[in-house]
This record gives sequence, C-alpha cells and structure tokens, in this order.
Amino acid sequence: MADILIAEDNSAVRMAYRMLLISVGHTVTDAVDGKDAITKLGAGSFDLIITDLWMPEVDGFGVIAEAKRLHPETPVLALTGGALSANALGAGEMDPATRALGAGADMVIEKPFLGHALLSPINKLLDGARAKSA
Repeated sequence: MADILIAEDNSAVRMAYRMLLISVGHTVTDAVDGKDAITKLGAGSFDLIITDLWMPEVDGFGVIAEAKRLHPETPVLALTGGALSANALGAGEMDPATRALGAGADMVIEKPFLGHALLSPINKLLDGARAKSA
C-alpha cells in the first residue's frame, strides 16, 4: 500500500487516523506537530502527507510549503477544524481551505468527519499520484 506521514498535534486524533490507515494496509509515520513533520520530511520520502493546519511550532501551511519544496510530486491532504464562515473573515482574509490550496495542498477536508470519510480522498490522491508516475 502507501507510506503516509500524518502531522497532527492532537494525540487522540492522530492515533485514530493511524489505526484507520494501518487497518487498510498503509504504513504510517507520526509527527506530533509541524516542526516534527518537517524533520521527518527531510529524512525520507512518503507517498502521501496528511497535515492538520492548526498546530504549534510550525503550522500546516509551513508543512505544506516544505513538503512541496522537498517532495513536489508527493500529494498533500490538509485537514482543518478552523474553517470560518465568510462573515467571520476579516477584510482580505482567505478561508483556511483556500489558503491551504494556495500553499500547495492537493485537497482539503474540513473537520469533524467520520474516520472512514478520510479514506476516499486518500485513495483519490494516491491513485492520482500513481497515474502521474506511470
């Protein structure tokens, strides 16, 4: 299957993603925050990177930028629980999903979602990456 890096600062959420992905045959590397994710990106390559957008040290936008710098062909799935309504955004502010896509994320999912809702986007991104490399 695929080697996936998960950057998520909430340990319970990170463990739930890990268990789900392992249950369908993927190999998972955990990163406890964005800084840890960037260290792991520099040490190896992955088939897919999943990052929360709102983390301490380095946020998901920083992870996306570094992932695309180091591994430009690797798809990035961004997860956000901080989506804001258009009315809550200040003048000139982009919503987090639009900002993540602009930073290089290939897809964004808004939390909360049921765990299995994560599998369809993952499969789509992995299938797309495999098709590009074939």
